[in-house]
Amino acid sequence: MANRARISVEDTEEATVDRAVCIVRCLEGVVSPGDMFDVATSTGGEDARVALYVTRIWRYGRPIDLLGPPHSAKVELTGQGTLSLPGVTHLTMTTGA
Repeated sequence: MANRARISVEDTEEATVDRAVCIVRCLEGVVSPGDMFDVATSTGGEDARVALYVTRIWRYGRPIDLLGPPHSAKVELTGQGTLSLPGVTHLTMTTGA
């Protein structure tokens, strides 16, 4: 079953070649560890293909399993596209998990 989710990237605290930690707000759907975001929208409005996996989610310093609208959290992402995150405003998951 397909799952669609969209998050707003409010701040990128750390970004290396294989890992990023961001503050996000969930705008649509439900996000959980193991999910993969496949579209990144830049500040200029252009979409790019990425493969960013959610590895951890924290709210108020505690790990959580699900993030839904309109809540904010800190997320750890790994995969292709981590270095582009400082210029990204939204991440979208368009494929099923």
